[in-house]
Amino acid sequence: MATRLLAVLLMMTLVTACQSRGLEGTSPELPREAAGPGLAEVLEDPNMVLLTAAEVRRYFTGNTVYWEPLREPEKLYAAYYDPSGERRVRERGAMTVEVGRWRFEGESFCQGDPKSGAESCGSLVAGPDDVLAFCSEAQGCAWLVIGLNEGNSLSL
Repeated sequence: MATRLLAVLLMMTLVTACQSRGLEGTSPELPREAAGPGLAEVLEDPNMVLLTAAEVRRYFTGNTVYWEPLREPEKLYAAYYDPSGERRVRERGAMTVEVGRWRFEGESFCQGDPKSGAESCGSLVAGPDDVLAFCSEAQGCAWLVIGLNEGNSLSL
């Protein structure tokens, strides 16, 4: 299953790289059921590595991260991770920015949905070709990081 996820992640990254990158809407609601394979399954693949909280902090703090839901690759969200713990999110094509929070609980990366306030905590795993996936207990590995820009590149 981990090999299948890696193949899907790589394919989706290539497809997305070919699409234009305007941003719309608001951050998504978190579904109750798992949308992707579990973290343990993904880590069975020796090419996938669990990132530490320090590594995630270094990548995300003060930068803009582009997220894509694994089950809805047509959607794209940009999120700016302010060092204060504020997370500003905009969906492709949208004019509005929604504000939520982000933090760490031990080694777990946590972020709140701006609409519902629901918080999702989990881990990020890295694979070949700079593939990053967010894995939570509730959703499995359901979100891909498909890009990262230094700073608040979209003025979110």
